[in-house]
Amino acid sequence: WTELLRRFPDGRVSAIDFAPRMMEHAATRNRDRFDDRFALHCADVLESGLPDASFDVIVSAYGLKTLSPEQTLRFADELVRLLRPGGRFAFIEVTEPSSRLLRAVYDFYLSKVLPIAGMVLVSDPEEYRMLHRYVRRYGDGSWSERALRAHPELSVESRRHFFGCATSFTGMRAA
Repeated sequence: WTELLRRFPDGRVSAIDFAPRMMEHAATRNRDRFDDRFALHCADVLESGLPDASFDVIVSAYGLKTLSPEQTLRFADELVRLLRPGGRFAFIEVTEPSSRLLRAVYDFYLSKVLPIAGMVLVSDPEEYRMLHRYVRRYGDGSWSERALRAHPELSVESRRHFFGCATSFTGMRAA
């Protein structure tokens, strides 16, 4: 959030999540660190009720993997609905690397090391165990890439990061 405010100091910024617990955390962070500068919406991104063409930029960190392939197609439609013509988007997601060796090491890290770190640092390893399950199901992110590229009003670029352990999708809605 700090980077968004640095980059868009006069911007109006909204955050959306369907999980009430995450939004409670966001509300506390918004109040304590950002003087309530963010508009928070506890809603399903696929049925947000937010106005058409109301955003210049939409970003997401680690949310795409929670969508099924069918939901990702709906998400592409919703992305176009919410972005103004010429609006941009940027998403990053954890993904499985193509290298078998690296995938085995990454799998061990996500399934064993990260939950222990979660237990030590936040006393709830379940969310970290879920990350491993999501990444296994999500794979290399190709269904997100296909869904975004299939939408006629979106131009999309994808990039692999950290030897494929993360993938970003950036682009824009046609003007």
